[in-house]
Amino acid sequence: MISQHLFLFTIGPVQSFIAQARKTQDLYAGSRILSELIKTAIKKVGRDKVVFPYANYKTDKEWDAVESLPNRFVAILESDTEAQTLGESAKTAVETKWAAIAQRALPRWNTGVDAQINQHLDIYWIAQPLSDNYRDDYATLERLMGAIKNSRSFEQFQYNDTIGEQGRKCSLDGERNALFYRKTEVKDKKTGAIVTQTPSFILFGEKGKPIYATPVQSRLDQGEALSAVSYTKRLFLQDEKDSQFPSTAKIALLKVLTQMKGNENVKICMNMLMRINDQLFFEENIRSDKVIEKILKDANDDSLGVNAVKSCHTTFWTYAKQKRHKPLKYYAILTFDGDSMGKWLSGDTNLLPEKDILGKDIDLQQFQTDFSKKLELFAAYTRKLIDDKKYGKTVYAGGDDYLGFINLNYLLGILIDLRRAYNNMVSEPLEKDYNLLKPLSFSAGVCIAHYKEPLALVLNTAREMQSKAKDTYEQQDKDALAITVIKGSGETAETVWKNEQTTKLLQILQHFQDEEDKEGTDDKGWYFSNKLVVVLQQEFKRLTNTNNTLTVDADLLKHEISRITQRQYNGDKKLKNTKCANLSKLLFDLYKASNEAKIDNYFAALDILRFLNRQLDEQHLYIPEDEQTTEDEQTTEDEQTTEDEHKTHRRRTNNRRRTNNRRNKQPRRTTTEANTPKTNKQPKTNKQPKTNKQPKTNKQPKTNKQPKTNKQPQPIL
Repeated sequence: MISQHLFLFTIGPVQSFIAQARKTQDLYAGSRILSELIKTAIKKVGRDKVVFPYANYKTDKEWDAVESLPNRFVAILESDTEAQTLGESAKTAVETKWAAIAQRALPRWNTGVDAQINQHLDIYWIAQPLSDNYRDDYATLERLMGAIKNSRSFEQFQYNDTIGEQGRKCSLDGERNALFYRKTEVKDKKTGAIVTQTPSFILFGEKGKPIYATPVQSRLDQGEALSAVSYTKRLFLQDEKDSQFPSTAKIALLKVLTQMKGNENVKICMNMLMRINDQLFFEENIRSDKVIEKILKDANDDSLGVNAVKSCHTTFWTYAKQKRHKPLKYYAILTFDGDSMGKWLSGDTNLLPEKDILGKDIDLQQFQTDFSKKLELFAAYTRKLIDDKKYGKTVYAGGDDYLGFINLNYLLGILIDLRRAYNNMVSEPLEKDYNLLKPLSFSAGVCIAHYKEPLALVLNTAREMQSKAKDTYEQQDKDALAITVIKGSGETAETVWKNEQTTKLLQILQHFQDEEDKEGTDDKGWYFSNKLVVVLQQEFKRLTNTNNTLTVDADLLKHEISRITQRQYNGDKKLKNTKCANLSKLLFDLYKASNEAKIDNYFAALDILRFLNRQLDEQHLYIPEDEQTTEDEQTTEDEQTTEDEHKTHRRRTNNRRRTNNRRNKQPRRTTTEANTPKTNKQPKTNKQPKTNKQPKTNKQPKTNKQPKTNKQPQPIL
């Protein structure tokens, strides 16, 4: 009897191929290429046979529109023969597709290019006969695939009559020889003319020609050199309508560029600067004429001169600042993936029960199909939320994985929206259908960095934060968020929280932001001093022991936080009690959520929020609709009680101070006076009242004075 087979197909490398990037476009192209290759394999096997990820779309048009897919898929094939045939056919189709992508992009094809392209991909497939126990079959399939990958074979480069590659390595991957480079333009010291120079790292043959490298002009900076694989990524999108993936500078400025797009006063200037280089929107890049000239050369754009660039920059920011925008220089990379995905897909009985709520056996294959479909719907929602609304730009959103760039004005709000959507679209429906023992969740890593920070460093840091979020809350079902900031000074700060605390972080950031006077109303502006976090940290240190543990009870700490917020408030006194009580409660609740002992993590979070407050556009922070509060929000009964207690405490303290001051000012009494009882003192009421004093009206009026006219006149000499 012919039995069905469980089939698993994978393509690699993944993380290194995507992450090896100097430009955001390299990052995006790597993701798109892998998705195109896996789609080729799925098409060869048959979309209707795939279990995971979801591929059974109703029309080819819907399937073609999918941009992001995982690098692997699981399918069910009818026989061992079909598995063998389709496995080899899918592998050959992927290799052919990859070669076609490279040939379309690269301007020259030689033995070096051929070797690098052909040896790049790692393609594996495996098939396992299906039994009555799908869970065990799937677990065996994954175990065998892991064993194959751990013992993979590889080929060594053998072109140019040498074993291995000798010469300058690629600027992106650092692994392969640079086969394509761009010459450097310099000014001749004698003649002053602009001449081109071949980089010194290029090896030349006997006839004065490069041995293996080809000079090119398109999409390379001066002096940059790339391998065949990296240059394929750089040119992959050149034929598409929207071939330019936004740079880190544009992501940082996304809010102001989006809102100023319809302004006719800056439209021409803005488009010119964006066409050349987004970095020209920043003042530090237009101070030097040499810097501007270099940017123009790298962009191969001679339509504008140095003075025209400066004029466009000035015009744009003149109108942008009228809308209370400023040049935001920082952006965020967001990466997240589902928690314990391997266990969920393998049907771990600690997560997915063997029986549903009606006592029927749970079909793991059907669960995988339903799970993948809901993940695909969530991925589509994520792309729509971030890309369509201009909150950032997605690199890939496939299955449970996400990687993208986010503008800082939207960062915390987006994290709240995504967690809520994941619960509503993925976790809760599956909990209802399959009686899950634990809710589904994801953990995220965020790295905030300057737009000039090396992209590879920022990306790797974001991935490290994602791993740290999972590791920190490993025993608490993960569902965590880790954020780090790489400041321009080189200083870093990082903090890790459960995802549910993101709302508190956003609300605290709201209170850190200023609010100006409102025209036409009696409302005056208000703000908390920038020193609030510093003062709060100093007070906490005074209350901690050598183990960095607080030595006071929670109630006293709560009063201390409230006292500090009261002292750091400035502005409209009518709003003081409400604003201070709300912020005090948020700060105290966040401290309680930090397990109370993690003081450093608590203040790292506040430091990051203070940093964001300094960087963000005023009053342009994105707040999800469910998190928005009305302007006339009132303190709760507990907050009002706390405020009354503080008032009573301050009143009593002030009374004691006044009493002590009066005592200190009184002269020391003599012995006789000291023995005189207080009752014999002349009471204040017996003092001569002011009304018995000689009134001013009884004084000689000025009119009775000798008038000046009656003075003896001065003699005339």
